[in-house]
Amino acid sequence: MSEFEAEKTATAKGPCDCGCGDCGDKAKPALVEAQPNSDRRKLLFGGVVATPAIVMLSSRSALATGSSGGQCTASAHFSVNLSKPKATWCKSLSPGCWKNTLAWPSPFKPGLPDPRNGNWLGHLNVTAYQVKQWILDYSGCLKNYKGDKNQKAQTMGAYYENVNNQATLVKSYFPWGEDKSFMEALHTGGGGNLSIQRHAIAGVLNAAQFAPTAFGYTVAEFVAMVNARFGKDAQLQADLEYLGNDRGTASCPGAGSGQNINWCSKLNVS
Repeated sequence: MSEFEAEKTATAKGPCDCGCGDCGDKAKPALVEAQPNSDRRKLLFGGVVATPAIVMLSSRSALATGSSGGQCTASAHFSVNLSKPKATWCKSLSPGCWKNTLAWPSPFKPGLPDPRNGNWLGHLNVTAYQVKQWILDYSGCLKNYKGDKNQKAQTMGAYYENVNNQATLVKSYFPWGEDKSFMEALHTGGGGNLSIQRHAIAGVLNAAQFAPTAFGYTVAEFVAMVNARFGKDAQLQADLEYLGNDRGTASCPGAGSGQNINWCSKLNVS
């Protein structure tokens, strides 16, 4: 049973409550805009952690935003009572959704898994040469290709590596996190800080997908809040798990696209 299926079972949600698009959702996935092709280790957010948006531990209500009485505000989320707001515009999706889709909101990029086995763990370490050899030896992608197969496979491998060079990194937003991509971290199991990491990543994607009026935070506010509270506030994990639940009418954009990749088509760049 996958992590996402386990989440649905544990919460006794019906198939139309899971937020993963298995209810015939027709909404188009969010468009992913181009992200600058910079060094992997360069901070994508330009030092957002040091901005004045940081929330002091003694003032959790400082990020209050939202609509109609603040039911989707930060103060509502981080009150003593973490019951779900009933407002229909309160939305979020779980880590289980985001790890199973490639349809991430801009500017976030998941990269691509290892085409040889579909594994996301260690995907940033897969080289263009390894992909090239797999294409030539095992994939069957170039079986009927009439041109220079070696050159074509090399181009495909280089494209794969370039896509992963642009994958969003955990440390670009959370300095305390692992040296992994967002997607690799979402596929990394475990409790404690690993669970906090997964839900923090989901929160960033939720903030980008739904905006403050439906989620309660901008991306900058959410990142600053998590970094300010990490290691200092024992309530952080519970709060992130609440915000990282499937809430409202949201459904997972492009659900399953992170697993069902047609590699011959995906890498068949000119």
